[in-house]
Amino acid sequence: TIKPFPFYRFTNLEQRDGAAPSAPGIAEFGFLQLGERDSEGKMTSSQGLLMPCMYHNDSIREFVVDGPTMTTYIPMRSGRAASDMFYIKTLEGAGTQGGDSVRFKLEGSSDSQTWSIVGSSSVMHVWGLVIQTHDY
Repeated sequence: TIKPFPFYRFTNLEQRDGAAPSAPGIAEFGFLQLGERDSEGKMTSSQGLLMPCMYHNDSIREFVVDGPTMTTYIPMRSGRAASDMFYIKTLEGAGTQGGDSVRFKLEGSSDSQTWSIVGSSSVMHVWGLVIQTHDY
């Protein structure tokens, strides 16, 4: 669970080509939740419990880029629920792969001065066991 903050900052710590990051290395980041919730954070549907839904309470569309960091502001609203996970969208232009962020941290802040880590890059094994049921 990612605590709701008004400010979030993505920092590129290492890029794919090994060069020192001079840009975030992503196009955007945002938040996901499991299940659909109303404006007070109460579950309204179990749809999405198996597949994450975009966190739609707040639209994040304005990012401020400063070197390897990308920051956004989300107004704090009454009843704003925590999100369950975050996503990043990589750059799509030809030749941008070397600048992809491969090691990063995501931080949240109440005042844009003091930051707390809410996410980061790490190894995650999604499939622990693969079972072949059909031989094609």
